[in-house]
Amino acid sequence: MKVESKRRWVAPFRPSETFQTSTSVITFFIGWGIIILLLNLSLFTKQGYTPAIPAPIHFTGGSLLDASWTGVRFMGVLILFSMLPVKWPLALPVMWGISISVSSLAQLGMSFNDGGDIFFMRTLLVIGQLGVLYFATRLARSTQLGTKFVVSDHYSVRWGQAFLTSWRENWIGVVVTLAVYILALAALNPLEL
Repeated sequence: MKVESKRRWVAPFRPSETFQTSTSVITFFIGWGIIILLLNLSLFTKQGYTPAIPAPIHFTGGSLLDASWTGVRFMGVLILFSMLPVKWPLALPVMWGISISVSSLAQLGMSFNDGGDIFFMRTLLVIGQLGVLYFATRLARSTQLGTKFVVSDHYSVRWGQAFLTSWRENWIGVVVTLAVYILALAALNPLEL
């Protein structure tokens, strides 16, 4: 009698050493994204929903400062979570970032009627959000992994050296996507955020 083993879910990509995770975490993130998407769709299909009146795209000093604060704050949260020596707390800000990105994707779908300029800026905003999320998570996780290989008795010294090493590897992606995110967010929100 032949006994078939239960096949586990296989990710559609090859996990790298940096992003190895269990299938339950992947399933949780997929479920979380579906729940957020359904919540956003239910928000946009309610009666009485009126799309925002498109404003001309321009920058103000306040909107640029507020958008910069939003982007730098998200980066700071991920960097603070990278100080923890275990990987599971890093999932909390990543889950928060995925929720914001899914919400922005739903808004992108609704901005077809707002004009080409608004749609283009919303597309840049989504690309910037997803890029910041990817590169900041990559920076934080490689910092966590690198603390094991630095020779020092003090954890803060090991973390600092690992952070500098992973920053040298990822700084271009972090800076470019953060700049795209900040400029698109400031252009779409001319008033204070």
